[in-house]
Amino acid sequence: MEHFRPVIEGVSDNEGIEITLTCNLESFQFIIRFLQEMDCKMRTKIAEEINHSNVLNIMVTAEFLKLPDIYEMAWNDYFWP
Repeated sequence: MEHFRPVIEGVSDNEGIEITLTCNLESFQFIIRFLQEMDCKMRTKIAEEINHSNVLNIMVTAEFLKLPDIYEMAWNDYFWP
């Protein structure tokens, strides 16, 4: 995930780093609801469900599914309000 690059670039080979995230059912369900919704107002309402508990899983799932627009939406809406 490109947004972790600045965090791990400075880590030397002997330091090590571990980032563990999983794609979960709730993230897939969020993405499916978002993609199926055609109304912009409803998409905005769905996007408002992104919070500290689910943002990283949504981003990981979007990256896995090759959905860069949803990945960027989650990044921008949550980390750059």
